[in-house]
Amino acid sequence: MVEIINEENNEIRIKMGWRFLCYIQGNEKIVFNIEPMVEESDILYIPRNEIWRKSSLKWAGENKSEILRVIKAIDWNRDIRFDECDIELKCMLTDQDEFKEGTMESTEAAKKFERLYLFDPDKKVEKEQAHELWCTLEKRFAEEVKGRVTIYLKSIIENSAFNKITMPTLLENEKVILNIIGSRDASHF
Repeated sequence: MVEIINEENNEIRIKMGWRFLCYIQGNEKIVFNIEPMVEESDILYIPRNEIWRKSSLKWAGENKSEILRVIKAIDWNRDIRFDECDIELKCMLTDQDEFKEGTMESTEAAKKFERLYLFDPDKKVEKEQAHELWCTLEKRFAEEVKGRVTIYLKSIIENSAFNKITMPTLLENEKVILNIIGSRDASHF
């Protein structure tokens, strides 16, 4: 976790997980979604200006430029590109989880990985190693999934870790019943 004191003398903490980045101020946080990719920069999704202005957190809605400047100024142990799009600005209290129950991030293994802060600038491991460790965890999670899994094909990104690692593993997993919504050529998996 990266800690910063901003110009207003507020402590800012920034935590990067596999699929999210949290910008934390006081007991509130903004959670940005990240799409892990294979052989290209991961995508950090940024809401458009009009979405920020409607934020339930006044400090967030008024400080988009500064928040993004701080996030971009950090030398993350990860290749990231920023994509501004029509996505919600997730605002929550710090005691709320950034992930949904039942996802890989909710597992004990992922929680342990997160506490290692592999994407922080102090570079405990090389960025390729950090990425590979998370990709391995992604594959192992998909191998252990049981039951019904719903996949929305139109939301799958071509070189995403989900498309290149998780989806092929789920297709081979005999304990999974895939509920695939939408159509797409199977050669994409």
